[in-house]
Amino acid sequence: HIHAAQFPFNGAGIEKPLMSDDGFLKAYAFPTELRLADPEEAERHYTEAVDVVLAAGTTACLFFATVSVSTSVLLARICAERGLRACVGKVSMDQNGLGAYEEKTAEGLAAALEFVREVKGLRSPLVAPVITPRFIPTCSTALMEGLAKIAKDEDVLVQSHMSESLDEVAFARSLHDGDTDAEVFHRCGLLQGSVMAHCVHLEEVEVNRLKEAG
Repeated sequence: HIHAAQFPFNGAGIEKPLMSDDGFLKAYAFPTELRLADPEEAERHYTEAVDVVLAAGTTACLFFATVSVSTSVLLARICAERGLRACVGKVSMDQNGLGAYEEKTAEGLAAALEFVREVKGLRSPLVAPVITPRFIPTCSTALMEGLAKIAKDEDVLVQSHMSESLDEVAFARSLHDGDTDAEVFHRCGLLQGSVMAHCVHLEEVEVNRLKEAG
């Protein structure tokens, strides 16, 4: 689980809470990811990220890119050209972003499908697309259900974050009548065939739900 788009500020902002208005996402992650819609900047940082991963001896990973279709496909192409086995995800998010850094639901679903098909079109034996709802706070139910359908129809994996921090858990539950992250993902059809990052604050019921999903 690697955020290629966060390499430009690697190691910074980790003292900040995740969900606050001046926290990690809004102060560091979202503004940086928004800049990486620029293809030249994206190519420079993504090439560096892939080279650092390879130099560390990592030969396979799951990448988060950004909401941009074109530069997310660029990341997939760089992985293929440099010989890194990777599942690459275009981030999907339609709420609680940062101004311009979020999508309309229908546009986000169309973009996710476009991304999947473009990466498949690379015909690389090393690189595959992965459906990537960022995490529950930034994804509406309609978006998550639509992404689940795309993942099923296109036969691709799902990746996201789950129970990452206490403030994320509280925020997500406030949106879904107290339901756990695992229950929301399950209800939306995204838990089966998924890789969930972090899972730091799981309750026993969530562990059992993950076991059931396989």
